[in-house]
Amino acid sequence: MKRIITLLTCALILTAMQALGQMVQTYEGPFESGEATYEYTENNMHEKVFSGRFSYTEVRHIEERGGDNEILITGNFKEDKKHLAWAVTVKPVEAGGRTETIIGNYIDGEKSGLWTHRLIDNETNKEVKHVKASFIKNHFRGPF
Repeated sequence: MKRIITLLTCALILTAMQALGQMVQTYEGPFESGEATYEYTENNMHEKVFSGRFSYTEVRHIEERGGDNEILITGNFKEDKKHLAWAVTVKPVEAGGRTETIIGNYIDGEKSGLWTHRLIDNETNKEVKHVKASFIKNHFRGPF
């Protein structure tokens, strides 16, 4: 009887540990050269697996763009792969300049659907460039 109770207790502890490992957790803080907020789970090796919302901000000096620029990246992950809509925006910290935005969709880590690339002149608020492209499994589809 003691052996059965011990086995059941061990099984219960292992099940509870696995369930806790699969809980979605949130990280907020330093990430690469900026700050990030993202959701993740942990696998059996206690490694982070991106799973859920992701956002990243950084101020980077880009000489070709006239100085300091804010970079904002938002999107979602599913089992460590980019999934659903992602957006990358680069805009100058100082007034003026141009804001560049790329928006696209991923399905299980592969580009899929309509992607747009826009460049806006911040002084006139006019669109300088607007490009559209469609993808299926990382390959262009249709006109570009």
